[in-house]
Amino acid sequence: MNCHVMYVGSQDYIIETLKRDIIPESCSGYSFERSQWEGLLESLKTKDIDMIIAETGTKEQLQQLITIRKQWPAVHLVLIALQHFELNDIFSTHPFDMWRIPLQREHMLKTFKEVSELRNILSKTEPIYELSTKQGRVSLPLHHILYFEKQQRKIKVITRDGNYDFYGTIKALKDEKKIASNFVQTHQGFLVNRTHIKCIGHDDVTLFQNNEGIPLSRRFRQSLMHD
Repeated sequence: MNCHVMYVGSQDYIIETLKRDIIPESCSGYSFERSQWEGLLESLKTKDIDMIIAETGTKEQLQQLITIRKQWPAVHLVLIALQHFELNDIFSTHPFDMWRIPLQREHMLKTFKEVSELRNILSKTEPIYELSTKQGRVSLPLHHILYFEKQQRKIKVITRDGNYDFYGTIKALKDEKKIASNFVQTHQGFLVNRTHIKCIGHDDVTLFQNNEGIPLSRRFRQSLMHD
C-alpha cells in the first residue's frame, strides 16, 4: 500500500538514512518529499500526505503541528525533538511517535512498520465506494471523497486526489446506506462528507481541504446544526 511521507527539516543525513535504509526495509510502496516549516500549512492543502516526520525545535513549530493535527487528523506525526519540551506540549500534537537525537535505527524501523501495519488494517476495514465512469470501474476509499455535486444528468465526485463523474442522482446516492451514514446534504445539489467539514456558516460549510466553501441552504442548515 503506497505511503506518502513528508520530511520537514534540514538534516540531510536523516533524510538519506530514511530514503536509503529505513523506508525501503519497512514499507512496500512509498513516495517521499522534503519540505520546510515556512509555507507548510499551505502546502498540505494541495497534497495527500500520510506521514509527516518533523524536526521540531521551537514552540512555534509545535503550534504548527497542533494545527496540522486538527485539520488533518489522519496524518501520522513523528516528532524529532531538537530541544527539550514539556511533555504536555509534545502530547498536545498527539504524535504517533517521537524520535530523539541520536536517532536509533531500530526505533525508526519499528515506527515505520507500525504505520505500515496500521494502514494495511485500515485499508481492509475501510468502506469503499465503487462507481462506473467512462474510463471504467473506480473504487474509492470513502474518506477520500470530499463531496458529490449534481451537474445536470451527472454526479461529479470530488476527492482528495482528483475528480470523477457518472450518471446518477442525489436521491439515489442518499438511498445507499454507506453514503447516508457518512454524508450530509447541504444543498439541493450537494452531498458532503461529514468528516471533511471544518465549520458550518450561515450559507455555506467550509472543508478542511483548501478551506473550500460548499453552498448551504436554509432548508438543510437546521437539520445539519442538530445532526
